[in-house]
Amino acid sequence: MKHYKWSSYHKYFNKNESTINTEFIQTYFKSIKEFEIFMEEKNDDECLDYNPTKRWMDDELAEYINQIFNVTEIHNLDKGSRNETLRTIKNKTGASNRQLSRILGIGRGVLEKIN
Repeated sequence: MKHYKWSSYHKYFNKNESTINTEFIQTYFKSIKEFEIFMEEKNDDECLDYNPTKRWMDDELAEYINQIFNVTEIHNLDKGSRNETLRTIKNKTGASNRQLSRILGIGRGVLEKIN
């Protein structure tokens, strides 16, 4: 919450802030520290979350993947192991199927079938 660009989070800590009324919210918490703990607490709410994704340069992505997996071995794995490895790579990197296809030398169609 602290880093979300459009949040009013920081305005509750600024005594000179006049654009929002903080009195209502302050009645729920004994201290600013309690408010801060509440705001940073993880929950299962489904909102329009701010989830920035990392944008990789091809060489940077290839280097990162090679640190975790032996990319040359992916082509030698059985289909199940290969798909599990690709799923892990997709989840860890957040890279697009198109970029992963380019980096790994694996057809985009194969990557698109992997959830």
